[in-house]
Amino acid sequence: MLVFGLVGGIAAAAVAPNVAGPREDGTALTPVGQRVTPAGHQTGLGDLPLNSALSPDGATLLVTNNGQGTQSLQVVDVAAGTVVQTLPYTALESLYMGLAWSADGTKAFASAAANSKIRTYSSADGVLTEGESLPLPTTAPDGAPLNLFPAGLALTPDGTRLVVADQLRHPWSTWPPAP
Repeated sequence: MLVFGLVGGIAAAAVAPNVAGPREDGTALTPVGQRVTPAGHQTGLGDLPLNSALSPDGATLLVTNNGQGTQSLQVVDVAAGTVVQTLPYTALESLYMGLAWSADGTKAFASAAANSKIRTYSSADGVLTEGESLPLPTTAPDGAPLNLFPAGLALTPDGTRLVVADQLRHPWSTWPPAP
């Protein structure tokens, strides 16, 4: 960001730091360069937070961090504005954007990207405990290999099915292929 000023009739330019965070003027700069006013409270998160999901009671926020190296799922106490838990996933394990809560807030789900599975968690008192993952199919109904990359997640209104949006494959509605 360049800041221009007039000094003794001569235009002068100074480079202002483009670092995210609170500013002395009571505003804040977001990681994508947007100024926010008032600054409010900021909570430091992991590398490349791509998605978040608020628990049904509004007390807990899940954040998936999908940067290079260690990825993580963080649990944020909304009232305190603090990260209370970080579940790290190192290579070759991964996370991606998909996050969903059960309607009662006792279960959470996270997409595991190239690992072709959905991670499951139980939630109690703002703490997640990882359970057994849900594997995704590796072959299509016609026997062709699948390389699924789960992205978006949502639970049906009755809570009986988890809907998974795949980023790399054609929609399931194309199966079986038309003759």
